[in-house]
Amino acid sequence: MRWSRLALLLVVGWPWRALAYRPFDQTDADVAEPEEVEVEVELGPIQFLHEPGHSELVPGFVLNIGVADRLEAVLDGQAGIGLGSVPANERRWAFEPALLLKAVLREGALQDKLGPSIALEAGILLPSVPAFTGTGASLALIASQRWSAALMHVNVMAERSRVGAFDLLAGTIVEGPMTWIVRPVVEAWIARAEHGITSSLLGGAIWRVRTGLSLDGAVRVASMPERLAFEVRLGLTWAVSR
Repeated sequence: MRWSRLALLLVVGWPWRALAYRPFDQTDADVAEPEEVEVEVELGPIQFLHEPGHSELVPGFVLNIGVADRLEAVLDGQAGIGLGSVPANERRWAFEPALLLKAVLREGALQDKLGPSIALEAGILLPSVPAFTGTGASLALIASQRWSAALMHVNVMAERSRVGAFDLLAGTIVEGPMTWIVRPVVEAWIARAEHGITSSLLGGAIWRVRTGLSLDGAVRVASMPERLAFEVRLGLTWAVSR
């Protein structure tokens, strides 16, 4: 994953798989119903990432398929496409897919029951292309709670990267009332990875166009060792029944 500067920017813009719950880097403690397919797309050329001296587009997608009660399969992927001049020894683009399963361990607020919802998500980080780096693994514990005024998701994640490094992430998402057609959202996380400590802060909104269709937009700033990165995101989530 760190075979070029472009891949390093992928780590900055997408340090832990593709975005599993738009427009966030983290996810929630809910799954698609067995008869439901959710398609989440980050529209390009949005998701624009910039750091001093380099910019790139970061299009991505997530496909969530309900496979059984309280269980879904997740196929996601995200690309990094360098803009402007790229040195001869670096590649202009990279793509990193992942295949995961998410299971609801405890039904709670997100399933219209009392108490927090708790889920476990685990899977394989497939080799990136075109470099065909090694495989990795990801394991995340997620807790979600809903109140009348807000919705909160807490994530704790451990990951073995495609180059064998062991990384840790902890963070939270806070959303406005689910009854609002347009609700504000905030996400914060901190991660310890091979290149040091990275922290991220995101602010944006989700617009529920109709049942099964939502649009989202957000701005994110990430602080890494010796640099800052800025990102603009715009995407959609579309749920259909099989």
